Amino acid sequence: MKKLAYIFSAFILVGFLFSVSVQAQTNIFPTTGNAGIGTITPGFPLHVKLAGSTASLVAESSVTPQSADRAVGFFRMINSANSETYNIAFRKSGGVFQCLQSANVGGATVNISLFDYAAKNLKFGGNGLTDVLFSNSGAVGIGTTVAIPAGVKLAVNGKVNCKEVEVTMTGWSDFVFNNDYKLRSLYDVENFIAQNKHLPDVPSASEVISNGSNLGAMDAVLLQKIEELTLYMIDLKKENDLLKARINNLEK
Repeated sequence: MKKLAYIFSAFILVGFLFSVSVQAQTNIFPTTGNAGIGTITPGFPLHVKLAGSTASLVAESSVTPQSADRAVGFFRMINSANSETYNIAFRKSGGVFQCLQSANVGGATVNISLFDYAAKNLKFGGNGLTDVLFSNSGAVGIGTTVAIPAGVKLAVNGKVNCKEVEVTMTGWSDFVFNNDYKLRSLYDVENFIAQNKHLPDVPSASEVISNGSNLGAMDAVLLQKIEELTLYMIDLKKENDLLKARINNLEK
């Protein structure tokens, strides 16, 4: 009888272990309510709480070879009511480690953000991820698909709408009013225009098309031309007053 009891107990233990093993492979969490790790009062569907330590969730994969381009793993949230999925994926693409946030809505995948671990760049936008770029050099690109030129901190491919733009300058055009400033004669200006098809000190159309226009520098040049025009007008006024005085003397 004792042997039968031992055998029966062994069968019960094996059955229990098998049941636990199957349960562990399928679902060890309750189908309703919240599940807690380190807490008996979980406030979320999965609530991890470790007192005096860092609460961590670890997902481990084993994909070989290590150098191949592939996804290491991802976290996915699904809205089954609207067939929407939202993902945060960790992957290697082109030999570069990346963290990608994306969504699949209506069967179309839309990339939202991408962090490039090698270049240390953060991109936001559509599938091309070119709408907004934060580079590791402190530059920002908006709507541009080309590399941000060296020395440029903000590159925008499109219209900029703002209420105010302040350009810091290191000099201004009031040197025109200095006593030692050599004002070109109007004949010299005429000859320069005839040969070059633009005003002296002002960039040509081809230069502006090739190199763009610096707002601060162009404002300074335009002010220089205005101040020169003012000096020309003052000189012409003086000449006109002299001519009027001579005519008045002749008519007396």
